[in-house]
Amino acid sequence: MSPFSVWGTKMWFADRFARTGAELARRHGLAVVGVGGGAGREAVIGRTIVEKVAEAGGKAVSLVGETSIGELKAVIKGARLVLANDSAPVHVAAAFNVPTVAIFGPTARKWGFFPLSERAIVVERLGLECRPCHIHGPQKCPKGHFRCMNDIQVEDVVQAVENLLR
Repeated sequence: MSPFSVWGTKMWFADRFARTGAELARRHGLAVVGVGGGAGREAVIGRTIVEKVAEAGGKAVSLVGETSIGELKAVIKGARLVLANDSAPVHVAAAFNVPTVAIFGPTARKWGFFPLSERAIVVERLGLECRPCHIHGPQKCPKGHFRCMNDIQVEDVVQAVENLLR
């Protein structure tokens, strides 16, 4: 699970990642490994997510800020599934054809950044007048409502994961 991006509007909410991880652990016995390159605030967010998964009875560990790029590739290659925001881990998973659920907010398929794998599902909100708003995604929603991510619910992401696990 990679809940991060260098672009603020590409990040779905940490509490929703935690609830999704807990639900997947409960339903499918999946262990959650949190990854990301950051330290400081990102490390705290990563630890908080995995703690919430563990509190809900799931197995979880945070490797946020603890892996090199090579180690991250190895973790992803060995994963049963990758759940991530629109960020590098999505594309690493596609390269290894690891089943992937990618959460896309401000960016869009037409710019070519979607995962190039038949084993990937993109969860996104289509039909928003303001989307896409930027080729990468600004740090804050230009409209102030952040509907591209606010409208994506835990059950949407859980359902996408379940579709890949079938």
